Amino acid sequence: MREYFREPLGRHNCPACQRRFRLKYSFSYICLFALAVFITAVIPWVVVYYFTRSDLFGFLAFLFGVFVFTVPIDRWLDDNWRKSAEI
Repeated sequence: MREYFREPLGRHNCPACQRRFRLKYSFSYICLFALAVFITAVIPWVVVYYFTRSDLFGFLAFLFGVFVFTVPIDRWLDDNWRKSAEI
C-alpha cells in the first residue's frame, strides 16, 4: 500500500532486484478507471447535491466515493490490468 501512494505516476523499484520500472497505461485501463470514478464518485455527488442542494455535502460525497471505493478499485486495476515496462 505504501508503494502505491509513494509513486502515483506508476514508477516503482522492483523489490527483488531494485531495477526501476513503470506501469503502462492501456486504453482498457483508462476506460475502466473512468467508469469506476463515474460510478463511485460522480453519481453519489450528483445524488447528494440533488437532494441537499449543498455544494459542501456534494463534494464530501465525491471525496467519500473517491477514497473509499475508487482508490481500492484503482489498486486492483493496477495489479490486474496494467503491465510493467522497464525504464
